Amino acid sequence: MREEGPVTRVVMPHGETAWLVTRYAEVRAALADPRLYKDWAGKLTGPDWVADEVTGFLAVHMLNADPPDHTRLRKLVTKAFTGRRIAGLRPRI
Repeated sequence: MREEGPVTRVVMPHGETAWLVTRYAEVRAALADPRLYKDWAGKLTGPDWVADEVTGFLAVHMLNADPPDHTRLRKLVTKAFTGRRIAGLRPRI
């Protein structure tokens, strides 16, 4: 897919269409683009939507949050993920 292009249209298991971004630069650009949202569960589902156990777990976390929630959560964990702290975890990982 990367050889064909950085963005590929795909069909998900239940028939939904999605875009798969496979190259680092394009992923960074997409994540930084305010026109795109990360909270798909909050934006693409109706009020009666009930997620299965796996989808519900994966849908609600910091990486799928949009500002201002993402900003608030990121501030809480920033000190734990400095370069020095991550390097210190290297032997355990």
